[in-house]
Amino acid sequence: MIADRFKIVKVLGKGSFGVVYLVSEELTQKKFALKAFKRKFQSWEAAMRNPEVKAMIGLRHPNIVECTEVLRHDDALYVVFELLDMDLYRMMQMRKLNDDPFSHEEIRHIVKQIATALDYIHSNGFFHRDIKPENILISGKTTAKIGDFGLIKEIRF
Repeated sequence: MIADRFKIVKVLGKGSFGVVYLVSEELTQKKFALKAFKRKFQSWEAAMRNPEVKAMIGLRHPNIVECTEVLRHDDALYVVFELLDMDLYRMMQMRKLNDDPFSHEEIRHIVKQIATALDYIHSNGFFHRDIKPENILISGKTTAKIGDFGLIKEIRF
């Protein structure tokens, strides 16, 4: 099912909860990020109770990485995300190498986007718990989006 639909181009990252791949959809050739969870899920209901999955499905904001779909096949769970250009850490490294520091306006713009997204996340009953430059993804030169919800905690009572 997954192998029929997506072709793995390369590994983008490995973490405690899964592996993220750059994939190409066979039919459209459109590129996505696909997270393959390490944990197995015996049912669709068990997968939907996972806090990361609940957050990715429920949180829709311009500064949060968009989850396009969740797939389960043979007890394996996959989440398909929009693909962004790079993470903030890599962007900071590249700009340092090129002697092109961020302007105060760029810093304010990025911080405002992160703060706005965090406010949205918190107001919807979640704590991200892993905000760092590697988990802030950048699209173009100006759009920052929070990603990697692996440590998210639901705080609704």
